[in-house]
Amino acid sequence: MNLKEQLRQKKAALAALKEKIAAGDADAIKSGEELAEAIKSLEAAIAEAEKANDLLKMIGNEDPVAEPVAEEDGMKGLIAKAKSVDRNVKGWSVNTTFGKKAANTTITAPQIADVDRTAAPVKRGRRVADLLGSATISGNAVTYYVNGAVEGDAGVTAQGAKKSQISTSFTPVTKALKKVTAYAKETSEVLEDAPFLASTVEDIIDYKIVSKENAEVVTDIAGTSGIQSVTYTNGGNKGDAATLADAILLAKSKIADATDYEADCVIINPQDMYTLRTAKDSNLQYIGGGYFTGAYGNGEYVAPATIWGLPVFESSAVTAGEPIVAAGKLAIKVYRKGDTTIKIFDQNEDDALYNIVTVLGEERLLVAVKEPKGVAKISKATA
Repeated sequence: MNLKEQLRQKKAALAALKEKIAAGDADAIKSGEELAEAIKSLEAAIAEAEKANDLLKMIGNEDPVAEPVAEEDGMKGLIAKAKSVDRNVKGWSVNTTFGKKAANTTITAPQIADVDRTAAPVKRGRRVADLLGSATISGNAVTYYVNGAVEGDAGVTAQGAKKSQISTSFTPVTKALKKVTAYAKETSEVLEDAPFLASTVEDIIDYKIVSKENAEVVTDIAGTSGIQSVTYTNGGNKGDAATLADAILLAKSKIADATDYEADCVIINPQDMYTLRTAKDSNLQYIGGGYFTGAYGNGEYVAPATIWGLPVFESSAVTAGEPIVAAGKLAIKVYRKGDTTIKIFDQNEDDALYNIVTVLGEERLLVAVKEPKGVAKISKATA
């Protein structure tokens, strides 16, 4: 075996130890030192052969000694650095700086990718329940009392005359908690190796639960017996009001007339909000205020989040054209048992056999409309 072949063999053996040396393997470091010394000796021998080769060229030798192979970059420096590392420190590592290769060697840049350890942000769910009354319960159901009609009225009583009488009625209603749930299955490796993805999965589950909660709350309110109704016709003469905007104001007035409460929120479909915000007069000027200016006609700014002074909650859970106006804080109450919980299970079904974990989110709640007259549902009048 000639010097060139020996040098190649030693360098290949040294290159094979690279990962172990970087990891601080004592045996690998010792073997690497021995190989490095052997390489150094071989390179010295080849250098001497090169000198002889130059002399032979001068006298016309046609069989020059082959050129030596360039030293493997950074290996000896890597050995030295690995020996100096304090491996008792958590997270220790060895960094190497690679030198230049021989001029006739092609260099391929390593694929070193920066990792963005985040995921697309998940929209935080807004709860329609935030506009309503709230309470917690310890059981799995609640009995509440719905206000009935009040008969009679207060009056001015003359001396010696009988006082004015009123009569009230309350109807007990018992409702059980609803459970809203969602789960996802992910590999345990993903959740362990990329915790930011685990957080994103939890956020997605939470958002989906809130969206379903909103739909259930809206459905329960709209389906409650005894709530008021207001219709509109958009120019016809069959409804209670001419336009959707008028109907919202009328609903606000009817709640004040029928109860001791004042309306404090409007739950509306985003399409209806668009219709209201883009309504224009005959001069094509925005009735509710344009995107740069306040309300047309009086210069007062009309906040996009209010209609007739009432806070607005936009939700696709409300049917388009059928917003709900309510005295939410007083007439409606949302009961909860605990908060929304996110749990991770690794023993569900045969998940453990496949390194799968189940991420489960759930909550329990119920909606009680305690004063039906404090709610008005709007709809378009039929012809």
